[in-house]
Amino acid sequence: MLNDYFTVEKWLSNRSLRIAEELKALEAVSLAATLNQQVREGSIVLPYKLPVSQWITLLARKTWRDPIFTSTITKTAGYIPSKRFGRQVVSKLTRLSY
Repeated sequence: MLNDYFTVEKWLSNRSLRIAEELKALEAVSLAATLNQQVREGSIVLPYKLPVSQWITLLARKTWRDPIFTSTITKTAGYIPSKRFGRQVVSKLTRLSY
């Protein structure tokens, strides 16, 4: 989204990259920087919807590499049986625009 574009533009720095590396989120920050570059070049337009396959791949890598994140995901999994959670996931995955 446009606000994400400007947030990445404003906050992307060497310090941000060091923090992202420490938090094991460098891959996601690098992807955000790449998307911003593509927006500047005009090769993609906003709002841009990250393909589900790419989103799942990033999430799986983060889960595999970061034990703290894995613990959080495990606790969050307790919410999955709720109807509200299911409706929200389906809504996010099937929406066409933002």
